[in-house]
Amino acid sequence: MKEMNAQMASANAALTAPAFDAIEANATVVSVGTAVGAMNTDPILPVELLVMQDGMPPRPASISIIIPISQLPRVQAGATLPVRISKSDPSAIAVEWAAPG
Repeated sequence: MKEMNAQMASANAALTAPAFDAIEANATVVSVGTAVGAMNTDPILPVELLVMQDGMPPRPASISIIIPISQLPRVQAGATLPVRISKSDPSAIAVEWAAPG
């Protein structure tokens, strides 16, 4: 639970990072695990991603994310999701659900 809280805090930091610290990128979903919990009826799922950002080689990332129920169809193996990454903490990755994708 402590690890999940830390991961959610870093994802929140990536979403709210000032423009100079934010990197827009895409991530391909490699795999999706079973729900490990829920927040306000939205499932929390472990997801394996392949993050692709300009000028960098693709890199794997493992995150647990709260997925809005309406966005569940977007999260399946092979799908591409828009993400935001913090320059100061590259492990802070957040999916931008409002962005088209």
